[in-house]
Amino acid sequence: MLLEPCFVSNRSDAEKLHQDGFIDKLADAIVAGIKDFIKANANRKFAVIGLSVGHKYKTSNPNDKGATCVFGDWEADHAEDLARRVAKLLQS
Repeated sequence: MLLEPCFVSNRSDAEKLHQDGFIDKLADAIVAGIKDFIKANANRKFAVIGLSVGHKYKTSNPNDKGATCVFGDWEADHAEDLARRVAKLLQS
């Protein structure tokens, strides 16, 4: 499954990413979807859930940070923040 929840080059989406609490709501929704999927597939065992931050940490281009956000930060930083929050919720 690949999620691309916001496009940081789109002002409306970027504004959402910068609103207090939005990333937490997005993380909650992703975790709910993952848990629903696991529940619906109870006959299968899931040992690993991968959370990719897209551009960041690519060995082929380690300086790639993805698109520039209209607010001056980077797409990959938003993706990493979201992935960390999802991982933390899944572990609790």
